[in-house]
Amino acid sequence: MVLTDEYEALTAGLTDYLRTAPENRVAPAAAIRPELAGMPLFTDPLFAVGNAADPLYLGLKSPEAVHPEHLSPTEWLPEARTVIAVFFPLTEQIRMSNRNGQAASDEWRHGKFEGQDFIKQFTAELVRRLEAAGHRALSPELDPRFRMITPLVPNWSLRHNAYICGLGTFGLSKSLITAAGCAGRLASIVTDAPFPVTVRPYRDRYAYCIRCGKCARNCPAHAIDPAAPADRAKDHVKCQVQINSFKQPVTAGGRTITRNGCGKCQTDVPCMSRI
Repeated sequence: MVLTDEYEALTAGLTDYLRTAPENRVAPAAAIRPELAGMPLFTDPLFAVGNAADPLYLGLKSPEAVHPEHLSPTEWLPEARTVIAVFFPLTEQIRMSNRNGQAASDEWRHGKFEGQDFIKQFTAELVRRLEAAGHRALSPELDPRFRMITPLVPNWSLRHNAYICGLGTFGLSKSLITAAGCAGRLASIVTDAPFPVTVRPYRDRYAYCIRCGKCARNCPAHAIDPAAPADRAKDHVKCQVQINSFKQPVTAGGRTITRNGCGKCQTDVPCMSRI
């Protein structure tokens, strides 16, 4: 039996949770600038569901896809039946703030760091609600088995999972382009709940990318080559070096956090907030 009504109630409840959670705003003690205190981080999330037995998951073990040590849903949870992918669109204030300059805006850094803290809380709440309903569930990225196989390759890829679940396709920058654009962050849950599987509205990995090259022109590291084949257009090493070059220690609320970031390929592009 497919639990359609339960899934719809779950996602509606979690959307309300995001709208009202105080952690979805910058805490005054963490604000890089005083006027950023209380700034919202994410707008309503997008959800999609994949079949845990989808053969594309095994395909991610190919060296040309992710890595032979990439784990499939049933390796995370043997009873897995479905996988939930969630996209958290950054607010318009955060997206627009990052359209100019070489370095990431303060707002963008909050979206990356405080935003990721909130996503962990949201994901844990999603697991808690599933378990309270009698299901088994876990988040690979919060699981102690989650690790980086190489400095840039994890044993669970959020972007590839979201693609398989029907949430979006890749761009030349390797960001995931969703119905709410590419400027946001991702989470995932593996569960034994038989939720309705999202029908993928695409067949090509780059279906939503018009190859306009704007992300390449925005990239301060020149890490994207729009003339290259799509699957080889991004130099991830150059990208990471650029992100790390913008590390900025910020002291607020009695603690110092070193925030890095860039995001120039996700802002001031046609796919920033839509397909």
